Amino acid sequence: DSDSGSDEEVLLRYLEMDAAHSAAKRTAKDCENALHRRVLSRYSDMTEGEIRDLTVADKWLPNLRERLVQQVDSKTTKLATRSTSLADRYANSLPSLKANVETLERGVAVHLERLRAK
Repeated sequence: DSDSGSDEEVLLRYLEMDAAHSAAKRTAKDCENALHRRVLSRYSDMTEGEIRDLTVADKWLPNLRERLVQQVDSKTTKLATRSTSLADRYANSLPSLKANVETLERGVAVHLERLRAK
């Protein structure tokens, strides 16, 4: 029977907590409704300029700013990648390439002379 006393206490505690939970939900709902009423009354008192500031400056501009930053970052990354690619492609200057070609031409000429001498 000591278990039945414990079960009874648990059930009573549950009922208390359930009632408190229900009361908290009602209070939250009442607060939310009060907030909605205040917002609606505030909107009716706002001027067109205030509404424009609220919608454009506070909502659209940060979103636009974020998208522009993303676009600039994307383009910057692509440009940096392309610049690196071009730098790698043209790492050797024209005078360096000409000197390399001249060295190779001399080597080929020497090789051809050796072949003719045989």
